[in-house]
Amino acid sequence: MPRFAHWSAAALAALILTGCATEHTQQQVTLQIAAADNFAPAMRQLAQEYHAQQPWVDIEFHFANTAKLEQDIANGMAFDLYIPARYSSVLALADPRRDAIIPTSRIPLAVNQLVAVAAPDSTLGLSLDSLLRPEIRQIAVADPNGQLLGYLTRQALTNMKLLPPPATAKPLVDAPGDNSPLENNLESKLLVVPDDEAVIAAVIDGRAQIGITYNSYAVADKKVRVLSPLPPGAYDNVLYLTAIPRNAPHYDEAYQFLNFLRSVQARDIMQRSGLLVN
Repeated sequence: MPRFAHWSAAALAALILTGCATEHTQQQVTLQIAAADNFAPAMRQLAQEYHAQQPWVDIEFHFANTAKLEQDIANGMAFDLYIPARYSSVLALADPRRDAIIPTSRIPLAVNQLVAVAAPDSTLGLSLDSLLRPEIRQIAVADPNGQLLGYLTRQALTNMKLLPPPATAKPLVDAPGDNSPLENNLESKLLVVPDDEAVIAAVIDGRAQIGITYNSYAVADKKVRVLSPLPPGAYDNVLYLTAIPRNAPHYDEAYQFLNFLRSVQARDIMQRSGLLVN
């Protein structure tokens, strides 16, 4: 073999080995993502797909309610990405007085809905009128004190004229001489449970004929079926506005994951998880 050909073959082999070594020695990174617990069904699928594409990127979740996560970030806890259930949380952290969020990294991802759910074998129709039917004895709702789902549920039912405004709420026991309870008042039917998961649990075990929860939870749990969404304008928007915290440990990798979240593939995953995307 000519010396030139011999040298070229050796050089080519060296380049191949170098390329393989580079591929297999890609530095492993673990992204820390703080996300609202109601985004968890979509987040787990998104992370699984991203890891399949970028196997050197692991993702660690920190799921909690938005108020808790916002406080953690304000106190300096380091996360690579923040995905709250209320866009106002990102705006508050991006305020110059806090400067905890990189303003240019803010991206709207998706919207969640509140839906009424029932057991799969329920004969109830796909209508919110089901809430008023006499056979509906209990409607499971999350506690409005400290639970965003509970707060939004009460807000929606109040704006739908199914509950009285909190400040003028009528007592469950009528005053003497007043035998005409508020029309369409669902107060006596409400089964208040501690949190989001307990709403679906109450429907599954039969304590409640209907529950009001996030569509993301309803889609993820095959033991309930959606009756109907609540009117979107009846409660505050559940918009996931994601952003990168100022003290993100892996700034570049966080931006790469953020770009993935904007992809058609990621949008499809979020839609299949029960979220609305533009």
